[in-house]
Amino acid sequence: MKRILLGLCALAAGVGSAHADTLKIGFLRAEGPKGCLAESELVEPGALAYLTHLQARFSSPLQICFDATGADLLKQNVDLVWGDRTDLSSFATTHRPFLTRRVSQTLSRVQIVFFNLEGGEDLAVEEVAGLSLALNKQLPSALNQDMALRVLNNFGVDEHGMNLVLADDSASVAEAVRSGKVDFGALEMSSWARNCAVYRSDQKGCSDLNVFWVERPRAEVGMMIKKDATKEFQFRMVGGHA
Repeated sequence: MKRILLGLCALAAGVGSAHADTLKIGFLRAEGPKGCLAESELVEPGALAYLTHLQARFSSPLQICFDATGADLLKQNVDLVWGDRTDLSSFATTHRPFLTRRVSQTLSRVQIVFFNLEGGEDLAVEEVAGLSLALNKQLPSALNQDMALRVLNNFGVDEHGMNLVLADDSASVAEAVRSGKVDFGALEMSSWARNCAVYRSDQKGCSDLNVFWVERPRAEVGMMIKKDATKEFQFRMVGGHA
């Protein structure tokens, strides 16, 4: 009985110490203070408001850590890190992509579906350069023309070498592919789903079309989280940023 009580006391002490561990959120930036700062040490209104907002969701203390290159943030073993996409590459071993900042000037980073004829060549990204592409010109779906081209640009495809065909609506994009007018088409995911839905027996859906690539535009600014982060921590961070 004594051993059991000692074991429970040790377990309780371990849980308490882990719960009290400081959670660290890193920011990659060239100017301003460096190092890890607690809520009482922050003087920047924006940083203070951000930490205060998140602290309300955690009983463990939070700190915000600043560094220009990320080397110190890695030494600090930050739980999360914000930064430009190109600057976050040094965290790829210990962290994974987690959240991105919402872009107000355009639609959200929805998935874009790239498709050609069923039975046709299963195209790789680098093989679409110079081919003809059908896009939807109808508003508001036309807003995703830019997003589809951004996806291509993210993977090194220059749309200036392609023949872009603007179709009247999402169904016309699919028909342009079916008729052979273009080599492939692109629709954002919801338009693809609506166009391919089968509600009646006389509808054929998109069984004659082949999806060879589904991708969303890369975020320029985002957050990476430690790969071993607990589910609870992830859920609380999502709630704090939603």
